Amino acid sequence: MDRRAAGPTGFWTQALYTTLNSLLYTLSLGRFLWLEGRRSGRCWHNWAHGQRHVVEPCLLPRTEQEIVQTVRSRPKLRVVGSGHSFNSGVIGQATLSLDEYTGIVSLDETQKRVRVRAGTRIREVNRLLHAHGLALIALPSHDAQSLAGILSTDVHGTGREVGFVSQSVVGLRIVDARGEIHEVQPEDELYQAAIGGIGGAGIIIEATLQCVDAFHIRQRSLRLERSRAQAEMMDILAEHDHASLYVFPFAKHVQLHTWDRTEEERSRLAWLREYAMITFAALSAAWLGDFLAWCKLLPKLSDQVLRTQKNTSLVMQSFAGFNRTIYHLHQELELAVPIERTWEATDHLLHLYETMYREQRMPFTLIELRFTPAGHGRSLLSPGAGDQRHVYLNLVCNQSPGFEAYFAAAEEYMRTLEAKPHLGKWCASWTHNDLSRVHGERYERFTRLRREHDPEARFSNAFTERILGPVQADKDTIFEPWSCRNLSFKNRIIRSSVGGRFDNYDGTGTHARLNWEERFAKNGVGAIISAFCAVTAQGVHMPNFATIEDDDRIPFWREVGRRVQAHDGCRFILQLHHCGRQRDLGGVRNTAPKAPSSTSRPDPLNGFPARAMSRTEIQEVAQAFVEGARRAREAGLDGVEIHAANGYLLSQFLSAAINDRSDEYGGTVANRARMLLEIIEGIRTRVGNDWHLQVKLNAEDRNNAIFPWLAGGNSIEAAISIAKLAVRAGADAIHLSCGSSFPHPHNPPGPMPLQLLKSTYDSLISEGHRTFANYALLHFRPTRWLYGKIWSRTQSPDFEGSLAPLAARMKQALDVPVIITGGFQRASLIRSVIEAGMADAVSIARPFVANPDLVRWFEKGWDVPERPCTFCNRCLANMIEHPMGCYEPLRFNGDRERMIEEVVSVYRPLPW
Repeated sequence: MDRRAAGPTGFWTQALYTTLNSLLYTLSLGRFLWLEGRRSGRCWHNWAHGQRHVVEPCLLPRTEQEIVQTVRSRPKLRVVGSGHSFNSGVIGQATLSLDEYTGIVSLDETQKRVRVRAGTRIREVNRLLHAHGLALIALPSHDAQSLAGILSTDVHGTGREVGFVSQSVVGLRIVDARGEIHEVQPEDELYQAAIGGIGGAGIIIEATLQCVDAFHIRQRSLRLERSRAQAEMMDILAEHDHASLYVFPFAKHVQLHTWDRTEEERSRLAWLREYAMITFAALSAAWLGDFLAWCKLLPKLSDQVLRTQKNTSLVMQSFAGFNRTIYHLHQELELAVPIERTWEATDHLLHLYETMYREQRMPFTLIELRFTPAGHGRSLLSPGAGDQRHVYLNLVCNQSPGFEAYFAAAEEYMRTLEAKPHLGKWCASWTHNDLSRVHGERYERFTRLRREHDPEARFSNAFTERILGPVQADKDTIFEPWSCRNLSFKNRIIRSSVGGRFDNYDGTGTHARLNWEERFAKNGVGAIISAFCAVTAQGVHMPNFATIEDDDRIPFWREVGRRVQAHDGCRFILQLHHCGRQRDLGGVRNTAPKAPSSTSRPDPLNGFPARAMSRTEIQEVAQAFVEGARRAREAGLDGVEIHAANGYLLSQFLSAAINDRSDEYGGTVANRARMLLEIIEGIRTRVGNDWHLQVKLNAEDRNNAIFPWLAGGNSIEAAISIAKLAVRAGADAIHLSCGSSFPHPHNPPGPMPLQLLKSTYDSLISEGHRTFANYALLHFRPTRWLYGKIWSRTQSPDFEGSLAPLAARMKQALDVPVIITGGFQRASLIRSVIEAGMADAVSIARPFVANPDLVRWFEKGWDVPERPCTFCNRCLANMIEHPMGCYEPLRFNGDRERMIEEVVSVYRPLPW
């Protein structure tokens, strides 16, 4: 997920974070920096705490061989450095950190060359080089970055002749996605793809640095009028080895910073004076800057505050002068344009900020201008690559509300200048199409090398898929049309049966349900399966779900179908449902003391009471399914799905672990399937054979996943037998799921949010014999921990696509299409399942709740969206009492208001 998905902190928070960072750094005598990327438990955050991600597993190899083995053993992998980044480029299914792969490999004092492991932080590189009387000729502004991170983003300083750290790198050692090691030099294409390629073509594990004798620099900071800086800029750059400018909105003055090599001795107490200056600058930006911005005082006081800044001049060791450690909490968007357009771009960005400032609250902001030399040929995708000199415009905004809007507007404007983005910075809206346009032939070379060295997209994640482009060829299996006997689909993605309590208590539909279904259709999904459409009032598992129990429901479902089908032929399939004993909340329309089922035994998890249905009742419910199908066809819908999975009524008949009848509806597979077959045959008789009908079945019941002493239920062999009978009776497709109850440890897969469930499960206390005991277990921490262990004891962390091998067996046995569910979210996995012939299509629920536009991300070449579903199951736990939606705080960086706004958006637009 990009930083865009993680909302800003408030004014006080960013100021206090900056203060705490400065205080801890001081008290530790420079040994601890709080604002630095690191892993804490299962969560990794970047230096600004704006990117927070669950990163388990986080791998810490210590040797080259361990790195190679890790690369070869992981289907997806990204590398994290110091976290001095502003986007989600480092996040992958597995995260490899080079923090333990550090130090000098070899040193040639004659040639002044040193070979360094790439996990080494720049501050440590400086210390090691200084011990040998050596230094790098140019450095970045922050010393916490790792060497690999600096080179992978082609970090720059500012300079007349030397502006990039990579200019000191004469050799790289790279591990590609096959685990092969490459030794490359600046003239090699792979070297140029690695520098600035954000790990897309390989992992930089070692770098050979060309050093110089240690030297001193004179660092100056002075204030001058902006008009003078603009007029004399080229003269200033020619006069100094290195120069940069700080430009402020509403100010007539700028700050000029210069660095020049000198033979002078170091200034007295230079380190202390430098520390005092950078600490004061950080605290001033955090406190005074945002205070003035929020009080709307910047237009009046910007220049007055700048006049209080004293000019400074210090002679320091080179690395101490180039680098700094203390920063205020901020975000950065950085882009490069030819140096001739410096003031055109700067003036417009200032005007843009000043205009937005007058209309809304904006954080304190400055624009840093840094200059790089022409002829940078060591990188294919560096913003400064090419024959021209460039200026980097770095927009530095306090991490307070408003910066996101400014960055979005700035990115839009900079596109008009053909600006090139720095891929280690914000980059919220840039895509591979932008890179292709501004880098041209260099981008094409990079793409070729990336496909050569990472053909299976092992180093790809959502960010790289967007910014670098997909690794796969243009033909995409996901978007190939496919057909069943009576229905065709435009792509292989189906929105599975997921929905919330959006409708009226009596089972009539509402505008919220219309909005809910249409939001997926307009975002490119191939088909939508409705959620839990009960065929009778007694079949409702929970109130406020629209039903198909009567003819007066037809107009509503006709409108649902019309809206869905209007979006490029998206199909709408009504799921015909009866809950049986799995009645979570009966409601006033479903008050029978015991729910109808195949058995009189209560369900083992909640103790929902049940009674075995009579033959007459079975026939009546079967006929209700038939009439539901007839109403769906009259409503103009594209087909129906008979819900015979997940522990609901028909699943209760099909399951060998639940069905204990001794009549013609129990015993053998054929008998247990009798009710389902009668429904299918009845529908075919009532509506004909030229209309789509599919059946949702369990591939396996896994009835003993929670309680090991219970029978396991149907196996895949039994499921195949049932599917064959269903196809023979008239089913056009089989939709595979698993689990003899819902929820179930394997459906939906992922952790159960027990802490949250404690606050919503109370609604179920009166519904079952065991619900109060469950609530008590959830209420106390020790028993809640035990409950979680029992629930998760058979779960696998690699659950995405876990049903694919069972679906493959089902598909081999049938001559109709097979649809598979099971936590799918990665486009690459969906492609592989379909291309391997395991299934014809996949159905997706929770990832669509998180990202209704999931298909659009796939269309753009992304493997997963920017803010992917974390499979936390908070949507499920909240659905009992709250609207269906994504309640994962990590996807909103803890911004609850933003999260709730997204959840309740389903109620808009209003029908009046």
